[in-house]
Amino acid sequence: MRNGTPHTNHQTPSRLRQDQRVDQLIHHSDRGVQYCDSYDNALAEAINSLYKGECIHNVSIHPTGFTTLDETEKAITNWVGWYNNHRLHSALGHTSPVDYETAYWNALSTTNIVA
Repeated sequence: MRNGTPHTNHQTPSRLRQDQRVDQLIHHSDRGVQYCDSYDNALAEAINSLYKGECIHNVSIHPTGFTTLDETEKAITNWVGWYNNHRLHSALGHTSPVDYETAYWNALSTTNIVA
């Protein structure tokens, strides 16, 4: 114990040998993962739920289930491509991101820019 702080971290003894302060050490129990807003995790969980429901457990896409890793990877890749590029977004006027971006660039290219 030094400065009233017991050393519970394996790095503390090396700091003591180097005569560095240990009373303001912070123990990180996150193992490298950043602490985030709980809503960030909720969003990730919602996406995972959609992915599992619409891709993995959807019998209309693959009635017999996936039997190989290649089948699973292909289905996941296709679903992610659809989800990111082709699904309709209410925030984009019920158009897909690809169509919305195309319309944006087309409108921008036809706009006369006066300098």
